[in-house]
Amino acid sequence: MRKTIHIHIGAHKTGTTAVQLFFAGNRAMLAERGLLYPAACEYLRGHHRLAFALQQSRRQINGEVPDFGAEIEGLKAEFDAAPCPAAFLSSEEFFALPPPRIGMLRQALSGYTVRIIAVLRRPDLLFESIFNQRTKMTTNRFCQPHTAFLDDPLALAGDLRFDRVLRNWSNAFGRENLAVYRYEERPNIVDSILPELGLTGDGLAIPDRRSNESVSVRAAEMIRHGKLAGLDGQALERLKAIGALRFPKESEEGRLLSPEERLDLLVRTDDMTDAVFDRYRLGPNLYHSRHAAREPQPPSVTFTMTDAMRLLADL
Repeated sequence: MRKTIHIHIGAHKTGTTAVQLFFAGNRAMLAERGLLYPAACEYLRGHHRLAFALQQSRRQINGEVPDFGAEIEGLKAEFDAAPCPAAFLSSEEFFALPPPRIGMLRQALSGYTVRIIAVLRRPDLLFESIFNQRTKMTTNRFCQPHTAFLDDPLALAGDLRFDRVLRNWSNAFGRENLAVYRYEERPNIVDSILPELGLTGDGLAIPDRRSNESVSVRAAEMIRHGKLAGLDGQALERLKAIGALRFPKESEEGRLLSPEERLDLLVRTDDMTDAVFDRYRLGPNLYHSRHAAREPQPPSVTFTMTDAMRLLADL
């Protein structure tokens, strides 16, 4: 019988870290149930080395670009030697790969049945979360304000282009081999993925869904302005720690986007989400702007001069 490889491709900010923590933490018990979570290609609990190898020059690990041939052969050798009939890979870095790179992966795995698992999130909330993630990272120089992306919100990250991404993967592996879930469906996305693998969570430790928590809007703004000021990584890390203490997320009552910005962003993505919900039979489009228009929207939050003065006083 052909073995099956399930590839969880993300997107970013849809509980991927919690998924990877769960599968890495339960590796031995999952293997007893017939599912291998490979050690090959692993980096920070996910199979990011394989994804980085496919991305080639775009991402590196410790100054090294992983070699695709070496990574894929290591993965296949481990899987072929294991008694498990199925394996599960996870990396959000797979999600927005271009078609030629997805084709390389398909060709390399031609001896296996391959199933793709994708998770979507409402565009406005995904926009906020990705913007926060890129801003809070002290290892990049991303320092644009969110308003720079409001005219074209999909330009912020390839993960927001649901229709294009899902079509690329379904074209490569077949629509019948692509399972699409919504981040909002269940309290923990692991609970959606396990049935796809023919498993239950009985006896397994399921981590909290929020394993890569965002910082508050004001703390993120501090980091962004620190980047604009040219602070080095060490200084940015100190600024990040100060911001987390002075502006804890749990005390913040608003969000990054104003109600008007949020509704406009959803209007701009309505056609895309309509097409995705229809093509992948996800039911009524719960990401449509009409749903948000009926909900009470939190106010926007900004880092003010008063905040800066209070921060200086604390320091």
